[in-house]
Amino acid sequence: MSAKVVLIGLDSADTALIDTYVAEGCMPTFAGLAQTGSSVDLETCLETLPGAVWPEIATGVSCGKLGEIFHGRQLVSGESKLKPLSENHVNTDKYLWKIASDAGKRVAVLDIPETAPVPDLNGVSLHGWGLHDELYGPQTVPPSLLDDLRATYGEHPMGGRSCDTMAYREGPDAVAKRLNEGVSAKATLATGVLADDDWDLFLCGFGEPHCAGHQLWSSSPSEAHRNFYCALDKAVGEVIDSVGDSTEVLIVASHGVGDYIGGPRLLPEVLIRLGMSGRADPPARKGIRQLYNAGRYLPLPIKRRLRRATGKGWGQKVQQLASAAVDPFGSPHTLAAPVPNNRCGAIRLNIKGRDPFGQVEPGAERDQLIDQLSEELYALKQPGTDAPIIERISTADELFGPDHHPNTPDLILVFRTDLGPLEACTSSSVGLVEVPINSPGYPRTGDHRPASRLWRTKSTAWREGGPAPSSLDIAPTLLKLLDVEAPAFIDGRSLI
Repeated sequence: MSAKVVLIGLDSADTALIDTYVAEGCMPTFAGLAQTGSSVDLETCLETLPGAVWPEIATGVSCGKLGEIFHGRQLVSGESKLKPLSENHVNTDKYLWKIASDAGKRVAVLDIPETAPVPDLNGVSLHGWGLHDELYGPQTVPPSLLDDLRATYGEHPMGGRSCDTMAYREGPDAVAKRLNEGVSAKATLATGVLADDDWDLFLCGFGEPHCAGHQLWSSSPSEAHRNFYCALDKAVGEVIDSVGDSTEVLIVASHGVGDYIGGPRLLPEVLIRLGMSGRADPPARKGIRQLYNAGRYLPLPIKRRLRRATGKGWGQKVQQLASAAVDPFGSPHTLAAPVPNNRCGAIRLNIKGRDPFGQVEPGAERDQLIDQLSEELYALKQPGTDAPIIERISTADELFGPDHHPNTPDLILVFRTDLGPLEACTSSSVGLVEVPINSPGYPRTGDHRPASRLWRTKSTAWREGGPAPSSLDIAPTLLKLLDVEAPAFIDGRSLI
């Protein structure tokens, strides 16, 4: 038993590192793909809405239409509080495996990042067994499958723990060991499920490269990082070797990894000092906010003692005292506030008629505020160099057109990556703002960069002409290989 079409997803596996390690001889599987297969580099949403890269791969639909911005903590239009994106807000009906299932194809889906279960699937799915972001798991379709998989394959070596927490408590060596074990365990799971049935479509995600990128990077790839990629190559090779020669196998590296630059963490304080978020009296409360920001970076044991001594809401009380709204879109004083957007900055305006406590009139007043904000943000400089820290500011309308999803932030910022870590900025309006990019409980050394590639084990003439190949093209490519017509809502085009 095997599959007709297989997609292996590598979450945040860096293509430049793969090329380097292939040249060094430690990744023979990918060296073989370079000789007998084919590949194409892909454009992604890493400089617009980076958190939507996997939903784009899963659906072929532009991130500006999906409304899935940052699954772990985002604002849903019509609400005023940031919170994890519920399964009710996820576009499961647009998943390519849902489309294939509805067309009568037998499908298996294992750990594709940032995706939720699809009920009544013609096949099986597993979510959150070994991912960096285990948002909707561990869950299976059917639900009874989870106990069967645990009985056969056990728990993932990371044990459902955050790699940030593990790196803080046990150190990077422990993380590296468990990640190496994790890719081996994922390969064992994948080959086992592949052997269980005759699948039309089989998808398997390796989430371990994502954690490796955050925890094992240190200004340049470490030896631990290299060893991990060698283990990943072996695991991918085992999955490929387990299917027949007639199987169509594609492998996608979703996005890359590089130095942790930062930038978005500066925005909350910048907007407060501009009088956009919270009350417009920042000078009187600046010291309290600095104290609060310093408290955010205390070691976890000290934070726990503070919570025990002062109660659970101590952080919110300090925020409120500092005029830094806990839920800025629940405040009538907010004109604009930052929202999470991964490596890019994002700002949402508090628009009347759209947001529950809207203060900004749509139309001319909105446009004037955007111009004012853009001017102030472009004026932010790096202390000591006087270099602007922001490369580009775009509106949602410019990026996605006027019919974009209402969850989309109004302004999206791309920070410069050539200035080193962006932990401070200054301007005549805000003065000096300093916010570290790391903390003891958040010990990341690497972050994402725009780099994506699709490999095919067969030599292929990729599509010529039209838009540049992108992550949006993966879903229609797989559907074409299955002889399933791509629905009209898909924005991508088949690459073959």
